[in-house]
Amino acid sequence: MSEANVEKELRIIFPPTKTIQLRDGEELKDFQIKPFKTKQLVKVLNVFDTKDFVSFDSERDLIMTLLSKHIKELFELLGDVIGKSPEWVEDLYIDDLVLLGKTVLEVNVDFFNRTVTPTLKK
Repeated sequence: MSEANVEKELRIIFPPTKTIQLRDGEELKDFQIKPFKTKQLVKVLNVFDTKDFVSFDSERDLIMTLLSKHIKELFELLGDVIGKSPEWVEDLYIDDLVLLGKTVLEVNVDFFNRTVTPTLKK
């Protein structure tokens, strides 16, 4: 097996993650953001209009739309992703909330583009 194939297989087994720091009360804590699990993806597809994800020129516009249209569901999903309650997410400072939402979006778009889409094309 070539080195490229080994790397591809490892990315499937161990999907790429990002670590971000968020304020948890008065201290910063590291949170690892991973691609959605199936139940989380089903929740995304049931709640969010997929047009929301492709019809915006900027991440800022997308995040603002999700916040304005789906705030409760967004809190639930983000909390689920990092193992916290929706209430904990709701209490985040706005810059931490945007960082968390942006990172979850980046990790999942990257995962789909590099792993899921090529698999579907086979």
